[in-house]
Amino acid sequence: MTTRRRGALLTRAIYRATLEELAESNLDKLAFDRIAARASAGKASLYRALVDHR
Repeated sequence: MTTRRRGALLTRAIYRATLEELAESNLDKLAFDRIAARASAGKASLYRALVDHR
């Protein structure tokens, strides 16, 4: 069983996934679904990270 990432570890995974998506694509094609899949996180985690760091 894997443990859920939280805090800084999750935030780093989301940022890394976002940068990787941007490197392979462009801003117009950037999507929460693809970032979440790449970060192995749920979309809700992305929304929370966005709200927490605004």
